[in-house]
Amino acid sequence: MNQRYIFIDIDGTLLDPVNGVPESAVIAVREARARGHKVFICTGRSKINVPTAVSEIGFDGYICAAGAYAEAEGEILLLETLEKETVMKLMEPINSRAIGCLFEGYRATFINEPVCAYAKRLYKIDAFLYELLEKYHWATELIPRQEEYFRGSEVISKLSLLTDRLEDLNALYPYLPEHLKLTIHDPNAEGVYLCEIAVKTISKASGIQSILSRYDIHQDQTICYGDSMNDIEMVQFCGTGICMRNGSPALLAVADDFAEPVMEDGIYKSFLKYGLIADE
Repeated sequence: MNQRYIFIDIDGTLLDPVNGVPESAVIAVREARARGHKVFICTGRSKINVPTAVSEIGFDGYICAAGAYAEAEGEILLLETLEKETVMKLMEPINSRAIGCLFEGYRATFINEPVCAYAKRLYKIDAFLYELLEKYHWATELIPRQEEYFRGSEVISKLSLLTDRLEDLNALYPYLPEHLKLTIHDPNAEGVYLCEIAVKTISKASGIQSILSRYDIHQDQTICYGDSMNDIEMVQFCGTGICMRNGSPALLAVADDFAEPVMEDGIYKSFLKYGLIADE
């Protein structure tokens, strides 16, 4: 058997924001691993924000924070962090424009005040925000604020931004240090942009490379699944890069193939197509 290393995004790929993870995807991942393949989560979420419904499936490792964090079989291979001084300077234009901001570390998530309004507005269509509110029993005042991050010792790997004003995001570029990048995702159904500020040299592809180095394998043995703008480097890097059919047009344009949407058993059907599992 030709062993493959499989990398799967969470939101919009493995997890539907309304319906969760379909049973067919759970079966596909578990059967692929039983057949000797290695399966990894590769997500923009930080490790602490991986849903229990996902982690309980069972994976060989995780690439999180859009590549800033990587682990294999419980061993941390990569942890890229942002300097607090840099983050503090960025918060001036972010807060002045009332842009929602989440400070994402692998052990903790912090927020600024505008996130609360977006969280209450978008929870029905955004699994990440729904779970954040669930974690704190819908009491947004309990979620750790940015002041706790600046006072404490926790490290973060990226900032996630929420706004429905694209012009406010474009206004941030002059404030970005040379070593950081701003990734603007397509707006969601409510017209809100979810964006990321992270280290420029980090991507899901660089996270995957740390996994490949750990196992001493070539990228030809890799296959990946994604749906959004922060999956572009991953899809271009892997031996076979697959975009969900309902994913970002920019990602579909560079993908080798597409899979049906997550709730149409896209992961399961694609695993069958590529011989990662057998049709029972």
